[in-house]
Amino acid sequence: MRPAFVLVGGSRSQLGLLEQARALGHEVCVVDGAETAPLLAAAEIGIVRNFVEVDAVLEDLRTRKVEPVAVATMGSDQAAFEGPSVLKPVDGSAQRGVTEVRSREEIPAAFERALAASRTGAVVLERYLEGDELTINGFLLDGEYFPMSITKRLLHPPPPLGVCIAHRYPSGLSVERERELFDLAHRASTAVGIETGPSYVQVREDFVIEVGARLGGGKDAELAKLVTGFDAVRANVLWALGELGAGDLQRGEAVASHGQVRFVVAPPGRIVRLDASPAVALDGVHEAGFYWREGMTLPPLISGAERLGYLVLTASGEDELDELTDRALQALDVEIAVEQPVG
Repeated sequence: MRPAFVLVGGSRSQLGLLEQARALGHEVCVVDGAETAPLLAAAEIGIVRNFVEVDAVLEDLRTRKVEPVAVATMGSDQAAFEGPSVLKPVDGSAQRGVTEVRSREEIPAAFERALAASRTGAVVLERYLEGDELTINGFLLDGEYFPMSITKRLLHPPPPLGVCIAHRYPSGLSVERERELFDLAHRASTAVGIETGPSYVQVREDFVIEVGARLGGGKDAELAKLVTGFDAVRANVLWALGELGAGDLQRGEAVASHGQVRFVVAPPGRIVRLDASPAVALDGVHEAGFYWREGMTLPPLISGAERLGYLVLTASGEDELDELTDRALQALDVEIAVEQPVG
């Protein structure tokens, strides 16, 4: 048998886990249903299989003589949980199949969209909440909660609904308010059974709208390490290996006081050229990349899955961060052949 760290999902969101597992001396096996998933080629072992097909994946591992030393994921999850409402799948991510419903007549079409995006065939109808949306990241160890970061989620104007275009730090909230939200995230995590491992909680006001037993798939953990010193990616790998201790959940030195993950959106069309290197060359830009590749056709933005790419940036203040973000977006070398309407 060949021991390997099994990574569920092969998108670029998982890159940090792959690198950390390899840095700790483990070969990596990536499982993803899409042959084009970028980390399949980067791993020592690649298995093309939809990871929700658990029995088939286990058989693939046996056939390939892979002995999992740990299993982890980052962004590939099953979700924990009169007037405007929201219809969405209970087990989806990236806002796939999420629709704002304002009348009875809109329910059937919204239901079909949510059902099509659900793996288990289950949908949920929730009350639509106004207000700022925040992401609360933390880690638990035997029930003890270690706060990581609170970021403000900046959303793309609807439609689509709820698609994040930036995670921004700091949140702008008072220390006391952040303490209250970390406590809320702790209680929400415990309520859904998270005792040890990562916790990803989204809130509006004092309402929890999502809980995930995972690291955020939108570079949340990478940003948190830069602005708080909390290395959640390494902690996640150690937890998956059964080697996590309280000392691994202490904060190190932050790189900067302000930062954000800025997602790149673009008009639909055939992708002719993608080059992130001019943006990465700028001081304060730590990562830049694309979820799509040259030659592919970018569809219209209807969920987080159609975002073109991302930037991870830090700065010493709000204004500097905004200016750097604008320069980095302009520096990206992107060419898309947009189809012109006929007639």
